[in-house]
Amino acid sequence: MNSVGRPRKFKSPEELYNKFQEYKKWANSNPWNKIEAIKSGVRAGELLYLPITRPLTEWGFAVFCEMSRRGLIEYASRKQYSHIYARIKDEMSEQRISGGMTGVYDGRLTARIDGIKEPKDSFDDDDSLPLPIKINIQVEDGRRNQGEQAAGNISTDAGEV
Repeated sequence: MNSVGRPRKFKSPEELYNKFQEYKKWANSNPWNKIEAIKSGVRAGELLYLPITRPLTEWGFAVFCEMSRRGLIEYASRKQYSHIYARIKDEMSEQRISGGMTGVYDGRLTARIDGIKEPKDSFDDDDSLPLPIKINIQVEDGRRNQGEQAAGNISTDAGEV
């Protein structure tokens, strides 16, 4: 029994996991509708409503449980619940990542939510970045441009442009 504060919403890890199973069932039964316009043909301009599987998120699960996301996450810090909460997070991530990989969801957003990082390009190292280009603008009377608009040739360290 919790001696301080509000009573726990879930009295056991099994109760938390069962609620998550209810959330998954609800999410699958209540898809989002993606609205697409038919672009050509006799039905051009007509709208199509395409059902899209609702992504599983901590925010959605918290709302489904009628509690704050912070309150839900607190279960992860309790030793009794940490293993089941980790399983719930893994199931949510797997569903979103699979959806991102198949194009159902935005893969970049999915990667951000799930903490997946893109591999670095060879240009990501500071040593391999090209040096900045210095541009000197000279107006026809020979003065250097210091903010005023002027027509003339643009020269760079690489030559005239």
